[in-house]
Amino acid sequence: MQEWIQRIAIYVVLITILRSLVGKPQYQQYFRFVSGLILILLLICPVLRVLGGDAGMYEILNRHLYQQDCEEIESSLQLAEGQMKEMIEAEYQRLIQSQVTDLAQQHQLTTQEITVTLDEQDRIARLEIHLYSQQKTPTKAEIYAFRKSIEQYYQLGEESVVIWI
Repeated sequence: MQEWIQRIAIYVVLITILRSLVGKPQYQQYFRFVSGLILILLLICPVLRVLGGDAGMYEILNRHLYQQDCEEIESSLQLAEGQMKEMIEAEYQRLIQSQVTDLAQQHQLTTQEITVTLDEQDRIARLEIHLYSQQKTPTKAEIYAFRKSIEQYYQLGEESVVIWI
């Protein structure tokens, strides 16, 4: 009991000193409000402790904090999973672009740009290939053979492979 009275007395002295340091009147009303809430908590804590409600209050507070932490971790994991999926898709597209470039070189063709579009299951939905021809334009037969090799390699239909010159 004596300790409780000492805490309240020290609190009142500290608040009086701090209140004199707060200069502007608009801040004083907020300061009085917060200091009043703290004083109420100081007065109620011993009563709750006697009634046994102190442990329950801490348990409720801990449960609420635990739930907030779980929600925060879950949202962080969802964000990380989304970023990981984007990274994997980007790497997958770069790999396909590299493979298509190699196939083009096997057919003596040069690629300028390759656009890979994936569907919902992360399968290739469309391949757009822009060929670069500095000296001679590739013949229809060369382009057809190149298209067929891509269609077979990736098991795609004709409508999924678009080749631009």
